[in-house]
Amino acid sequence: AISGDSLRLLGTAEGYRNLVHKVVAAMRWAATEVDFDVLLKADDDVVVHVSSLYDWVWRLPPQRRHALYAGYVWRGKPVVRSDKLSQSWGRWAVPYEQYGEPTYPPY
Repeated sequence: AISGDSLRLLGTAEGYRNLVHKVVAAMRWAATEVDFDVLLKADDDVVVHVSSLYDWVWRLPPQRRHALYAGYVWRGKPVVRSDKLSQSWGRWAVPYEQYGEPTYPPY
């Protein structure tokens, strides 16, 4: 439902752990309800140099531009753990029982 400049994604639960589902729902909504040449999704802590991004996107062949999803791939990042000395990682900490590897797979 749209209210002013806000979009409420019905059927998606609120909360940090549901962020992936909310992004997918937003992309689906935009793809079916909005006519656009370029759709940019960025978090509120991201700065985008729009003219550089625009130039880069429009230099791509049209077939690549059609369904482009771009971003930086992180490799070899250590898994965030929580311990008694450092509780500052809070919601990002992953217990060994949930994921036992020392680093995340590429993401």
